[in-house]
Amino acid sequence: MKHLGKSTVLCALFALGCAGRIVVVDGIEVYEGHWRAAREGVQSVASFQFECPPDALSYSLLRRSGRAVSQVGVTGCGHRDVYTRIGSEWFGSGQREAAADAQQRIEAAAQAAAAAQRQQSQQ
Repeated sequence: MKHLGKSTVLCALFALGCAGRIVVVDGIEVYEGHWRAAREGVQSVASFQFECPPDALSYSLLRRSGRAVSQVGVTGCGHRDVYTRIGSEWFGSGQREAAADAQQRIEAAAQAAAAAQRQQSQQ
């Protein structure tokens, strides 16, 4: 522990830089970088679905997981929707089937990784 590898230190600094500082959005504390990434993640989809220019959209932080954004409300041009993050993807409320498929893929991958880890530890 006395000597950390250069790559370990760089990875830690990179991770801290990505998350950034904590900001309060709609009364909820989240990492600034996560809030920015969430808005960027839903912007093009919401703009397309609402037939609305990106600068006419407004965002509300609805839910977080830890300090990461997990649910965003988007309003613009007379429309509104809730976008939920599943894995690295954002899904609108009308995309329940696609969201369920993504959740199943994530759970299957997690189960496969856990099984591989158990098998490796038994050897």
